[in-house]
Amino acid sequence: MSVEVVGFAPAWPWRFAVLRQLVLDTLGEAVGAIEHVGSTSIPGLAAKPIIDMDLALADYSSAHELRPSLEAAGFRRAMYGDFADRQFYVRDEDGRRTCHLSLTYLDSDTWRSHRALLDRLNADPVSRLEYATLKKRLACSTPTRRPTQTPRPRSTSAPQAPSVLRPPRTPPPSPPPPPPP
Repeated sequence: MSVEVVGFAPAWPWRFAVLRQLVLDTLGEAVGAIEHVGSTSIPGLAAKPIIDMDLALADYSSAHELRPSLEAAGFRRAMYGDFADRQFYVRDEDGRRTCHLSLTYLDSDTWRSHRALLDRLNADPVSRLEYATLKKRLACSTPTRRPTQTPRPRSTSAPQAPSVLRPPRTPPPSPPPPPPP
């Protein structure tokens, strides 16, 4: 499967709304909150045409019980995308990946890190440009991948997070004023 990064599509917010309603109809009261996360949620940003959704469950301890309902709605568990605070599902349509769904809980590391990245990209045009450039570069250098594998740069040195993924730089403190004469 090739990695495809395309220009922003005005249909992505609509596509999220359709998927959100599907999840709400499927899981009902188990849903605490649903957010559109990832590049497709940032107007104007190039992205892989896959809708990323974070679903904060009302009771995360029951997440494993939701699998049959999600599978009946067309989602498939992708355990290699799981973290301690997230169960990962994917959805394919017509042989193409269309959705990543992260089941998590409010205030989890997954929830907070996705929110922080979105807030940064929405607020900072330089970060948005750096992030788009990084995605395009990785797509060009990663011609094939597993269906839900996130492309990562290969390097012999210690990995460095791209600047857009690091905390914002704070300016150095101003020097103290000169002493009075």
